Amino acid sequence: MANDKIYQMVTEKIVGKLVEAIKDIESGRIGVAPWNRPWFNAGNPISLISKKEYKGINTFLLSALGYANPYFLTYKQAKNLGGQVKKGEKGCPVVFWKVTEYDKDKNGNLYGVNAKGKKITKKTFLLRYYTVFNVEQCTGFENKIPTLETRKFNPIADAEKIIAEMPNKPTIEHEVAKAYYNPSQDTVNLPKKELFKSDEAYYST
Repeated sequence: MANDKIYQMVTEKIVGKLVEAIKDIESGRIGVAPWNRPWFNAGNPISLISKKEYKGINTFLLSALGYANPYFLTYKQAKNLGGQVKKGEKGCPVVFWKVTEYDKDKNGNLYGVNAKGKKITKKTFLLRYYTVFNVEQCTGFENKIPTLETRKFNPIADAEKIIAEMPNKPTIEHEVAKAYYNPSQDTVNLPKKELFKSDEAYYST
């Protein structure tokens, strides 16, 4: 894919996340900006395989997805671990520059040497991307994922009473580390209670 198309793809991802956040605010739904979550996310996004943190715009792209777990990997890497990506899950592009350094022209001739006697070299920069998935979007290799930071959850009686007495309340689930309302099924999903940074943060979310 040409560099300008990759730029466009990344820009569309960023704008899309901002639009989602604005719609949440305008619709009156309780929520926070997608990169500011009141539950543990164990730091910046990390490659599960290399254990290296993603840098630059990739940090924003992956953090904005809203997963508590920081680990990501490609479809192929998930398969190599004996697992798979869950059906229907969508990946996120991450970008990187491939730098090639060479000291000869296309005819095989050296560019020469500098005043210090070192070969003169030139570099080319190629922007590339690949698609990654959060480990929460995968299954089959849970024992290979580092344990997340958690805390003991202490229920707040008054808040629990409000939830219990809510008329026509939706089903509250804790399936994935995201906070959202599913109108078609009338369900609210929240991260697990012990992932929240405080008991109050859980109930306010």
